[in-house]
Amino acid sequence: EVAFEASETVVAKMINPENNDLAAMAIGSIAPCFTAPWWEEVLYRGFLLPSLAIHMPLWLAVPLSAVMFAAHHMQSCSMVPLTALGPVRVLTSDDMARARRGLDPQVHDTVFTRQPPWGPSHGIWVQVTDDSDPHSGWLVASRHAEDHGQELTEAIAGCHGHTGQ
Repeated sequence: EVAFEASETVVAKMINPENNDLAAMAIGSIAPCFTAPWWEEVLYRGFLLPSLAIHMPLWLAVPLSAVMFAAHHMQSCSMVPLTALGPVRVLTSDDMARARRGLDPQVHDTVFTRQPPWGPSHGIWVQVTDDSDPHSGWLVASRHAEDHGQELTEAIAGCHGHTGQ
């Protein structure tokens, strides 16, 4: 006879509450939105910053704590290597309409990363040059498509070792 049975983890219960309890799902979804920022403030401003300020000048402790905060929140698996991106194409409202309907042959197998129906009518299409990615590119809606397209083009060119357009 087994003295105890392995129980589900708290995370597993939050993801799939018993009987699809809506109250449990709401609490499990909303509570971290309030508790996580509070604990981060306690950790970074209440503990880390004062501890650093004891050992160094405040003008150095503040940016160091900011760098440590950023490093704690970075996830290397979610970063896109610019070497996997190719040419950038700024799309007009007509181009975006064709892309939404699947009529643009260049973006037919594109991942639509951000394109809400109520969003901006212009966008940026970025070619993906990574052979392991099954999609030809990414389409992102943007109110400032020209500016964002130029910045992304420059960043990709800099990563590939090119200058200019």
